[in-house]
Amino acid sequence: MNSSNENLNNRQTELESLVTHLQRTVQDLDEVIRQQHGRLDGLQARLARLETELGQLRDTTTIERKPEDEKPPHY
Repeated sequence: MNSSNENLNNRQTELESLVTHLQRTVQDLDEVIRQQHGRLDGLQARLARLETELGQLRDTTTIERKPEDEKPPHY
């Protein structure tokens, strides 16, 4: 009977250790997700600015290209 209690205690200790390890892993992954979310927000803001700038450039640029000024595709 003592051996049975000891086995249960060992098993309980292993499970508690596993849960602690898993909790730490979840916290680490949560931190990575927060960092990635911040980076994604920054990139989305940057993309929006670049799209706005590109749109403004298109509106102000009126360069006409003549076919005779273009290089043939094989050059």
